Amino acid sequence: MQYSLPYSILLRLVQIGLKIYLGRVEVYGNEDLPAPALYTPNHQNALIDTLVITAAVNDRQLSFIARSDIFKKGWIERFMRSVKMIPIFRPRDKVDIITQNKATFAEVIKRLHAGDTIKIFPEGNHGAARRIRPLKKGFARMAFKAEEATDFGSGICVVPIGIYFEAPQEVGTDTLIFFGKAIEVKAYKTEYKNHPAKGIKRLKEDLEKQLQSLTIHIESEAHYEVIESLRKILRSTIQKEQPKEKKPLFRNFKSDQFIIAKSERIIAEDEAYFNTIAEETLAYNEDLARLKLNYKVMEKQASNTRFMLYILAGILLLPIVLFGLINCILPYSLLKKYVLPKAKDPIFYSTFAFTVSLFLFPIVWLLQSFVLAYFTTWKIATLYFLLLPILLKVIIFLHKKSKDIKAEYHYTKWRKTPQMKLLQKRRTNIILRFVNY
Repeated sequence: MQYSLPYSILLRLVQIGLKIYLGRVEVYGNEDLPAPALYTPNHQNALIDTLVITAAVNDRQLSFIARSDIFKKGWIERFMRSVKMIPIFRPRDKVDIITQNKATFAEVIKRLHAGDTIKIFPEGNHGAARRIRPLKKGFARMAFKAEEATDFGSGICVVPIGIYFEAPQEVGTDTLIFFGKAIEVKAYKTEYKNHPAKGIKRLKEDLEKQLQSLTIHIESEAHYEVIESLRKILRSTIQKEQPKEKKPLFRNFKSDQFIIAKSERIIAEDEAYFNTIAEETLAYNEDLARLKLNYKVMEKQASNTRFMLYILAGILLLPIVLFGLINCILPYSLLKKYVLPKAKDPIFYSTFAFTVSLFLFPIVWLLQSFVLAYFTTWKIATLYFLLLPILLKVIIFLHKKSKDIKAEYHYTKWRKTPQMKLLQKRRTNIILRFVNY
C-alpha cells in the first residue's frame, strides 16, 4: 500500500475536528479488519459518512471512490488524488462513462492486489431516510473482477459498515459506527464462474442483509414518519424490558431496532390496529410542536428543581460562554453568511459546515493569536490558541443542551394545563397500544 503524507496530515486534522463537531461517538468491530478489502457503508450524511469511517480506522490508509465532479482540474484534482481518492463517473457527468470507468476499475483492482482497502458506497447515492436503499452492482463487479484476475486467490473481503447519526444535520450529533462481519468474495467463486449475474446478485443480497442489521432500517414508506417517532417515544419503556447495556448509544440502537421490527410486524399482521397507533402518534407530534416540547422532556417530566439547577449552571458558565462566543464569532459569521447558504440540499449542510470549519476556524484563530501575541507574549497567545477548540466544544455542547432547557421551561409552563394532560394521555395510549399488541 502506497503511503500518502497529505492523507496522514489531513486524517489528524479530521480526527480533531470530529471530536469537536460530533457529540458522543461509539465504534464497534474496528479491530483486526481484513485486507485487501472493500469497505461498504450506508450513505446518509454526504461527506461526513466518509470522514467518520476514516477517523475510526487507525491501522491503514483508505482509498476512496468519489463522484467525479469534485475532481476539478489543476491543483484540486492533484490534491484529491494525493489523499487517495479515485473518481467514479456517472451518466450526468456527460462523458464516456464506459471508457472513463474502465480506468477507475483498473485502478481499484491494482490497489486491491497491492493489499489496499477501498471505501465505496454500495447504494450509489445518499439519502436522508433511515433505510438501506437498493444496492448498485459496482462494488460487486469490482470485487469479482479483482478476484477473477488471480483465480480467486487474492483474499478480498467486503466489509459492511453501518453508520447511525441521532440527528445527521445537527452539530453535536451522537454517532454510532458498526463494522460488520467481513464477507469473503471467494465464497462465491463457483456461483460466479457458472453464472456471473447470480454471483453478483447473491453478494448484493448478503451485503444488504448485513447493512440492514447494522443501522436503523425502516422498510415501510407509508408509515415511515410514525415509526421514526415511535422509536423515540418508546425507547425508555422498551429498554426497561431489555438486557442492560452500558453504552448509551448502543442501548438506544438495540431498542430502536426492536421497535422498528415490531412496528413492521404489526403493519404486516394488522395494519388497521397500527393505524390507530399512527393517528395517536401524529396527533401527539402536532401537540409537541405546538407546545414547543420534545420527546425527551415528556419522558423525564421536567421538574422545577432541575430547571432551576440548569439556570444556576447557566449563570455560572456565562463568563466562559461569552468569552468563547466572542472569540468564535468571526469564523462563525463568515461560515453562516458565505458558506452555509450554498448548501441547497439539506443533506450537504453538515458537510459544508464541517469541511469549511475544519480550515476556517484554525486560520482565524491563528490570526487572532498573532494579534494577541503582539500586545502580550507568545506564551499567552499559544495558550489562547490551544484553549479555543475546547471552548468551541463547550459552546456546541451547551447549544445542544439549550434545546432541552427550553423544552424544560415550556413543560413547566404547561404542566398543570388541560393541554398537558391530553398530551400525557396520548403518550400513555401510544405506549400501551404498542406494548400490549
